[in-house]
Amino acid sequence: MVEREIRFWEIYAGIGGFREGLTRASSRYRPVGYCEIDPYARKAYELLYEPKGERYDRDARAIVPEELPDFDLLCGGFPCQSFSIAGARRAFADPRGTLFFEIARIAAVKRPSVLFLENVFGILSADGGRVFATILAALDELGYDVAWQVKGSIAQFRWCNHAVRNSVRRYKNSQAVAALQARILVKYDGKGASECATEDRGLRGIA
Repeated sequence: MVEREIRFWEIYAGIGGFREGLTRASSRYRPVGYCEIDPYARKAYELLYEPKGERYDRDARAIVPEELPDFDLLCGGFPCQSFSIAGARRAFADPRGTLFFEIARIAAVKRPSVLFLENVFGILSADGGRVFATILAALDELGYDVAWQVKGSIAQFRWCNHAVRNSVRRYKNSQAVAALQARILVKYDGKGASECATEDRGLRGIA
């Protein structure tokens, strides 16, 4: 039996962490587009992946959802500066903190089967927990069931850093969709080269 491809679109793509994990996990995942406002991150993304025939959007706020290609999976790490314990934690008072709602706006129109989102651990306690509660309520209103999990990631060798990341998985309309596990472990050596290991347990229920 030939397995159907899973089309994914990446928002706040950075240098393509989700793309790296998904495409290494399985050849079923096909990118259809990406959005990234930072010119240096975009340049790195395009050098790494050489996207051809994929739609590019610079600013999530300017996206017209109806103009996007169809996709099964929306993935992205929306900006974390306003939630991180390393910053001022102004939450939704910081314009960057409201960029999650662009994901909700796009999902309301495109209705992907799965949203696979990521942010920092601090989002759980930002503004006394009201930020995370608002995000959960927004996704619930769109008809998504929510599963979230706190993960740890460690970059080893020369640059040692520890950050707890919050992997958030969204499932549409209570479907029995098995959890997507696309975990990326990046190890930096002295020359800055990276090695990525991924683990995937599939997206049964989309296929």
